[in-house]
Amino acid sequence: MKLTGLSLIFLVAFSVRVIAGLTVFDEIVRTDSWVQYDPMWHLVQSVANGKGMAEGGTEPVSSAQPLCPLICGFVSYLFYYGDSMICFLLFNALVSALTCSLTAFLCFELFRSEKIALISGLILSFLPHQVRIDLYFQDQFLFNLFLVMSLIYTVRFFRCLCIKHAVLTGVALGLTFLTRATLQIFIVFFVFFVFAEYKKQSIKFIAITCVSFMFVLVPWGMRNYYNFGRLAFTDSDKWFSLFMAHNKYADDVITKYGAGVSQIYAQYLMEKNNIRISSDNAYEVDEFFKQKVIEYVKDNPLRTIRVILTNFFLYFSPVPLPRKVPGGISYNEKDGIIIGKELESKSAAFRDVAYALFFVPLVLLAFFGFVKHAKTDKVAWILAVVVLTQAITHAFVGPSTRYNQTANMIYAMFAAYAVYKFITPKRMTKALPNGS
Repeated sequence: MKLTGLSLIFLVAFSVRVIAGLTVFDEIVRTDSWVQYDPMWHLVQSVANGKGMAEGGTEPVSSAQPLCPLICGFVSYLFYYGDSMICFLLFNALVSALTCSLTAFLCFELFRSEKIALISGLILSFLPHQVRIDLYFQDQFLFNLFLVMSLIYTVRFFRCLCIKHAVLTGVALGLTFLTRATLQIFIVFFVFFVFAEYKKQSIKFIAITCVSFMFVLVPWGMRNYYNFGRLAFTDSDKWFSLFMAHNKYADDVITKYGAGVSQIYAQYLMEKNNIRISSDNAYEVDEFFKQKVIEYVKDNPLRTIRVILTNFFLYFSPVPLPRKVPGGISYNEKDGIIIGKELESKSAAFRDVAYALFFVPLVLLAFFGFVKHAKTDKVAWILAVVVLTQAITHAFVGPSTRYNQTANMIYAMFAAYAVYKFITPKRMTKALPNGS
């Protein structure tokens, strides 16, 4: 794909996000009190101050995958954006705009059409849901960037087995995993796809990909072994995240309201369950919550299944999930928490309608595009599996609006293909590869 098209998408996406952040979604810039409750933000500032990933700048922690705090902390150090919402808005907009451009490039890899790629990039640039969540500080915006990079190499690897593509796929997937550890199921499916396509011929290349993947993770694992005595490649909160969704006081809150204010909700659940933590080792604490989750699931199998199934379908919600928890526990700068207040703008109802008006046609077009293209190109199924496995992964811990962004990137590509098919005469579409 030509650089001019990618540059156009980048400039449009960046401009839309900056303008939206200063106007329509200006509460993101005006409201900065939330950062004092955000553990990720504290890790970023610890890195920026030269203390590494440490709590209070002294005790090493592993409560998050390292790439987001390290990258954002380095940028914060270089440009000293500290608690400045404007600077953080610009960085998010920059990364998200790059994601839009790379999504268009991935679309070009899939359909070999610059027009379809341009349409997909523009859809993602203007999609209200995507724009709004791109402006919030969380690890999802960097996860999306590394994921789309991974998918570019994944598509190339699937279509042409070679050592170069195998290594790059493994490295890209490793970097994505170090941003958010939610790729486990997808990686298993992808290995199955490659083996089913190439049989024994693929074993060597799959092994190279796995070695490259693990090579990227080793420094993080060794760091955790040195500090916590565990060769762990995931963060230390995975079982605690499950505990938040599966305990007798959760009362379907994750299902109904989304993950919400995790820090305060966690404190709330700890008190309600009368839990006191004595160990300072984060992974030992997570093992404690592992036992709690297993006990609860054994005692409440039907409720657990119902919650997981409901969460799975909520992943595809056409409107954002409200950020609140049982009793409406939410942030308050003065008192720490306040009961009965929702973390949403006053125009939430209007916003939800606007989102649905964009989202529903997007999904319908994407479904049409997928069905049409998947008949002749197996790569379409790999991209569909990305959406499916992300929905499955987050069904266990509860949905959140930001997790849907990954699916939106895939929707945009297939929707662009559908739009192109609708507006282009059949005689002109015959030039597309794979009979598309």
